[in-house]
Amino acid sequence: MEALNCETIREEEVSIMICRIPDEHDTFFESHQLPEFYAEELHKISSDKRRREFITARVAMNQLLSKEVRIVYDKAGKPLLSNCEGHISISHSRKVLALIYHPCKAVGIDIECPSERVLKVSQRFLNDTELGYFEGQLLKIQIAWSVKEALYKMLGESYVDFAASMLIHDFELSERGRISCEDPRSGKVFETEYIVRAEFNLAYSIM
Repeated sequence: MEALNCETIREEEVSIMICRIPDEHDTFFESHQLPEFYAEELHKISSDKRRREFITARVAMNQLLSKEVRIVYDKAGKPLLSNCEGHISISHSRKVLALIYHPCKAVGIDIECPSERVLKVSQRFLNDTELGYFEGQLLKIQIAWSVKEALYKMLGESYVDFAASMLIHDFELSERGRISCEDPRSGKVFETEYIVRAEFNLAYSIM
């Protein structure tokens, strides 16, 4: 059976997998049939791109955990494992997909391919302080977006005002780093890791 083209990162108890999503003509989809319990969900997906993302994520999660697992969603849309212990998060952007797993702590992950579009919407997720820090710095703004997305997924809330409830302090850029993000309302500070590659930026949080 054809394997996915993936990179796996394991650190202590956390496992991360970054995969290329096969294109529509790839023989990967001919050799991977999902279990029957996914049939109804898969039938409802009309977009070919979404179907490929759906299948790839489930095959990748099985590959990451070395067993067949079932992914379901809670009312807020957060993915869960229904047939084994642990916490997961899933993200995809264009032709890449990222997964994270931790056996006992809530997690969140976000992967984004570079795009200048984020500059046009930066005021929707950055507050005035952050806009001052990152003005004109595309890569920092992209990382800030991924950091907030990862935190949002980790917290599992149905709605979060990214600009009002998450304050990212300025940081030095590197290929891999850690960013502090504060909730100004409660004073809580969350640490988020990020990875920068030429083809994507990735951020992940662990509760």
